[in-house]
Amino acid sequence: MTVKYGFEWRSALDIDQVLKGCTLKPLIFVFVIWGLQGALYVLVPTFAPPDLFLLAALTLASRVRPMWGLGLGYFIGLLQDTIGAGAFGFHAAGLAAAVIVGYAVRRFLSVETGFNQALVVLTAMLSKWFIFIVFNYWTRKGFITGDSIFKVMIPEIVTTLVVAPLVFWLATWAFGRVLNNEEQLL
Repeated sequence: MTVKYGFEWRSALDIDQVLKGCTLKPLIFVFVIWGLQGALYVLVPTFAPPDLFLLAALTLASRVRPMWGLGLGYFIGLLQDTIGAGAFGFHAAGLAAAVIVGYAVRRFLSVETGFNQALVVLTAMLSKWFIFIVFNYWTRKGFITGDSIFKVMIPEIVTTLVVAPLVFWLATWAFGRVLNNEEQLL
């Protein structure tokens, strides 16, 4: 960093120092998730992309109290529904259920290991799809068939599990690390 004409000039490599303590990090996280989800739907139309909205809901919910996390999960799902990702309300209910299950599984595990994070993501994905199947049966819409389970559900679960560590790392950069169960008690 050099001072020239009364201004501090920083190189592009000091971006973490520039954004340290800045409120832009959460906005960058949201825009990266939103943009990447949209780009993946366009770039890979034949394969189910990862559910980055679910990962964003889990990472944000892990940093707030359960009632706020449930509201965040529902709001993120509603946002996903409004940008055209299915029937209105399906993702909202699915992500709210995923957050609830994520809280339940996380309560018994430490979030610090990759296996435990994968277990939280897997159970959250399965609960989201369970809600989708229940809503599909209830509304008699026929969105989910046996064919779509093999072409959408299973690849989406696999790709979400593959991308989850990157999203968790990005969330740690944007929001700080998640406190484990023992630290939350103090």
